[in-house]
Amino acid sequence: VLQSFQQISALSDHALLVSEHDDVVVGWMHLQIEHSLLQERRTEIAALVVDEKYRGQGVGKQFVDFSKYWAKMNRSTTIAVRTSILR
Repeated sequence: VLQSFQQISALSDHALLVSEHDDVVVGWMHLQIEHSLLQERRTEIAALVVDEKYRGQGVGKQFVDFSKYWAKMNRSTTIAVRTSILR
């Protein structure tokens, strides 16, 4: 995981964010820009994970709010979300 984190962190069209509470990771998010010949630039929330104990406390909302800001800064016209039941 650390090696993947380091590789993705080095890419300018990706962002990795971590949320902590009392020095404990309670959530993380991976954003990426999708490039396509057929559609405009878009930001994808490739992963958004919040620890069960911290759900309902605004952690996910803060991540989504940041994704809107990041998309705008990266000239994305839309935001897509990849979903999964399990992580």
